[in-house]
Amino acid sequence: MLFPNYTHNFIIKRESDPINLIFYNTSCKQVVDELKWDGNTFWWSHSIKINGKWAHQTAQKVDGPIQNRDHLRIWKYGTNQCLANAHHEVIRFFKHHVTSHETAEKKIAEHFEKSGWEVDRDSLDLKNYQEKHFNNGLATEIKR
Repeated sequence: MLFPNYTHNFIIKRESDPINLIFYNTSCKQVVDELKWDGNTFWWSHSIKINGKWAHQTAQKVDGPIQNRDHLRIWKYGTNQCLANAHHEVIRFFKHHVTSHETAEKKIAEHFEKSGWEVDRDSLDLKNYQEKHFNNGLATEIKR
């Protein structure tokens, strides 16, 4: 199956964060409920293209205070599948800065492994490597 490999940010009008997590045999609600991170954020500027149409985020969750936190954006993709971007971000000079995609992806993978889900780390090459805000280009697949 061919997955989108980036989110699109409509505020800055360009590709933004790489997709780095794929969930199978589950709903997005089950994913965010299992993760048990703090509430929602108010900013919903990211979309992905599904079957030629823009799809807005299904949900997003954060872990930590706004100045230094992990952030998960998630989209329903087909039946019982979800695509997500996870990243670590900080606030500097009143601006949001992503510092790494890999640290948040690893943290989420570890959580789901400990919860008994099947986790295949860095198992799918989505060809979305980023050097600056490091992302190795490989998505982790998580199955319920």
